[in-house]
Formats: sequence, structure tokens, C-alpha cells
Amino acid sequence: MISLRVLLLDDTVIGHLPENIFRLTKLEKLSLERCSSLKRLPRHVGKLISLREISLHHSALEEIPESFGSLRSLETLGLMWCRSLTVIPESVGDLKSLTKFYLSGSSVKLVPSSIGYLYYLKELSLGKCFHIKMLPASIEGLSSLTELQLDDMQITGLPDQIGALISVKKLEMRDCKLLSSLPDSIGKMLALEKLIITNAAITELPVSIGSLENLFILRLNKCKNLQRLPDSFGDLRNLRHLLMEETAMTELPETFGKLLNLMILKMAKKPDGQLAQSTETIDPVINVEREAESILLPPSFSKLISLEEFDARAWKISGQLPDFEKLTSLKILNLSHNDFFSLPSSMSGLSVLRELFLSSCSKLKALPPLPSSLLNINASNCIALESIHSLSNLKCLQDLNLANCGKLVDVPGIECLKSLRRLHMVGCSSCAEAVRKIDKVLSLSLSLSLSLS
Repeated sequence: MISLRVLLLDDTVIGHLPENIFRLTKLEKLSLERCSSLKRLPRHVGKLISLREISLHHSALEEIPESFGSLRSLETLGLMWCRSLTVIPESVGDLKSLTKFYLSGSSVKLVPSSIGYLYYLKELSLGKCFHIKMLPASIEGLSSLTELQLDDMQITGLPDQIGALISVKKLEMRDCKLLSSLPDSIGKMLALEKLIITNAAITELPVSIGSLENLFILRLNKCKNLQRLPDSFGDLRNLRHLLMEETAMTELPETFGKLLNLMILKMAKKPDGQLAQSTETIDPVINVEREAESILLPPSFSKLISLEEFDARAWKISGQLPDFEKLTSLKILNLSHNDFFSLPSSMSGLSVLRELFLSSCSKLKALPPLPSSLLNINASNCIALESIHSLSNLKCLQDLNLANCGKLVDVPGIECLKSLRRLHMVGCSSCAEAVRKIDKVLSLSLSLSLSLS
């Protein structure tokens, strides 16, 4: 066995490895995942000079021998969900070839300061290490790091030295509920492409965020104390996906229109009814009287020429919407649970729009001419809706929901909807004219699903 290169002992009841394992000088991969009886490694494990990968995920490992630092060829170290492991020795900093270090779910209490000597480390995973309260300043030495995963940790912030990680492309901090701020130095992470911060306590983003010229994806969902975006936000010229659902924001900066490459914008909130039923604790300072607010989209919004999907449910947008004429890439538009009273007349120019959601827009009085590309329209519970421009041009429309639009008198062109499959008009008590046309619709499509009562 002296020539053994791969040793896989996953899911075994092995309690220890023989001390003479160091004789396997050609061993390159050692896997001991889910070995629930394995608590220690041999003292001389560091003599496995050819070892490139060791995986101990979900094992009962309690400690790592100091000789571990002698594994100069080691490239991958896997210690995820080692619940009995509380200490990583400083000798880990001697693993000069290490490129992947996975610690997520372990009981480690401190990240050793020697980690800064892992110059070739590319991936570091610390998610769900609940006992780690901060990252060491020495993290600035990880000049080759490309991915840093910090999900569900008890950290309150990041060290200023985080800005030295100029190669990081992905930074993930999901469910870091105590994270209250980001350092200005984050703007120096110029290689950053994907930044995920969800369910955190941050109230704002640093102005330096605008310097992240390569940022492609930004997620801020459930950052319920986040109140505003800085004016520098418009400098994120390469931003494609922005997800910031369930935040405390009530406005977008005027510079928002500079995001010419933005394709996906999801910033929905919970409708008031759902908010009242929620069992979550809401900060009384943040939970302002939304009914008294007048929320508008900035005029520059109309410049988002690459936008394909826009979800602004329950933002309480009121007044006049900006002109949508230039939003020619828009495919999905969700403006449900808002307070505007009309849609822009330029809606008909959205030539690739497939889905339009307007449910529970209680002040919406009329629908303007709509684009012929539409497949789905949901205007249910628009209790003030009185008129709709002719739908006769919507040859591809498959789903039309006008339920509970009690003031609607007619649906012009409904008899021309040859592709219609689902029609919902429950509660349209004033729409007798449209009902008389339904027989003609049924004759055009035997597969129509009809809901009138």
C-alpha cells in the first residue's frame, strides 16, 4: 500500500488512524467524511508530504495536531460541520499551497491570525460558525482570495482590512442578523462581482459602494432597517441584478437612472395586510406611517433601457409614474399594491412585455393601450378601475384576471382574444356588457377556463 494515492473511508466507524500512516508518502487524497467516532488524527499526519486534499466534513474531530502545518502540498482542507472542533492551530498558516478552506458549521471560536499567510487561498467558507464574532485584521494577507462565505454568523461588522481583498469576486453574508454596518474600505474590492447581504441590520450602504465597477449582482433582501441608497449607487455601471425586497427604503436616488445595464430589479415589500399578520418584530422607528407617505419613482427611472423585470409590489408608489417609453426591454412588470391612479400612455410601446401585474392598485381608474405581446394581465381587486382601452390587439393574451373590479363597466375587445385560456371576472358586478360578449369568446376557444361567480 506504500504507493496508495487515494484513501476513502467515508461513513465508517473508524475511531483512529494508525500512527504509521505517515509511511503513505504518495497519498494525495484522504477522505473521512461522516466518521462519527473519529476524534483525533495521528500526531505525525504532517508527514504525508504528498497529501493535496483532506476532507473531514461531519466527523467527530476534536482537535488538529500541530504537525498539520507541515502538509506543504495540501490544497483543500474540509472541516465543515465538525461540531466538536473548537480550535484551529496557528500552524495552519504554514499550509502555503492551500487554495480551499472550508470551516462552515464548525464550533471554531476564532479564526487564527496566521490565516493571513495563506497567500494562495482562493476560497474561504466560515458560514454558520456561530462562535466566531469577528474576522482577524490579518485577513488582508489573503491576496488571492476570490470567494468569501460568511453566511449566518454573529459578526457585527467587517474589519477595515477587508478592502485589501482585491481579488474577491464573491462575498456572501446571508442572515448575518447582527451586521449593522459595512466599512468604507469595501469600495476597494474592485474585483467584486457578487455581493449578497440578506436579513442584516444595516441601515445604509457606504458611499464607496459606487466604486465597485465590476459588481454584477447585489442582493439586499430582508435588510429591514435599510432606509436609503447613496447617490453614488448610480456609478455601478455593470450592475445587472438588484434584489432588495422587504427593506425600509421609500425612495430611489435620482442617479438610479445611470444603471444602464440593470436587467432585474426586485424591490417588493409585504402588503399592509400581510405586514399586520406577520409575527416578526418590526422596529417602530422604521415602521413609519406609510399611509401618509407620498412615494415617487425618480424621473431618471425611465432611462433603464436594459431592464427586463421590475417588481415594486407594495411600495405605495403614488402620483404619476415616469414615462416607460424607453423601457423597451421590459418583459415582466409587477406594480401590484401601489397607489398610482394611472399608467403612462407609453405602455403600448413595451413591445416585449409578457406579464403585467396590477392587483390591488386601489386607486387605478383606467388602463391605457397595452402592448400586443402580453400573455398575462392581472388587475384583480382594482376597486376603482372604471375603464379599459380596447384589448382587441392582444392576440397572444392567455390569462386575464379582473376579479373584484366592481366599477368596471365593459372590457372592449374581449371577444377578439383568440388565445385566451383563463378569464377571471368574479365580483365584476357592473360588467354586464363584457358578460354578453363571453359567449363569443367561448366559441373561439373550447379550453377557456372561466370564472364569473
